[in-house]
Amino acid sequence: MKTDGFQRYIFSSYSRDADLPEVIIARQVILFGEFGDMILMTRRLDRALIQSVLNSLKQSNRFQKRINFVQKVILDE
Repeated sequence: MKTDGFQRYIFSSYSRDADLPEVIIARQVILFGEFGDMILMTRRLDRALIQSVLNSLKQSNRFQKRINFVQKVILDE
């Protein structure tokens, strides 16, 4: 999946024309994206995939505020 439309800095460690897996896009947007990026993510990616990435991020006990924000505000759960 292309990263067009998202803030460029979210994917700064990847080539500009990289075709990234959806899991990586979801992870990067959840961890480093702004509100608009998160809304765009929900339009482009399946909710089940986003929830799966959130569940895997919960395991690390880091980024809990961002994870909770995405779950409660962005995914409305």
